[in-house]
Amino acid sequence: SESASAVIEACLGIAARLDMKVTAEGVETGEAAELLARMGCDALQGHQFGQAMSAETVLCWLNEVSPR
Repeated sequence: SESASAVIEACLGIAARLDMKVTAEGVETGEAAELLARMGCDALQGHQFGQAMSAETVLCWLNEVSPR
């Protein structure tokens, strides 16, 4: 929405002035991810990229994608 975009832009502006990195949380769609990236978010996280996992599942996943 227009008001949500205004809040995001304001937060990004404050972060830029303070030389801080910004991570957008709760990103659930590709459209939202693209918009937030274009707006200048440094990192994104949310269900668009993966569901929450237990510590055990994360370790198994890490071993699969980056075997030693």
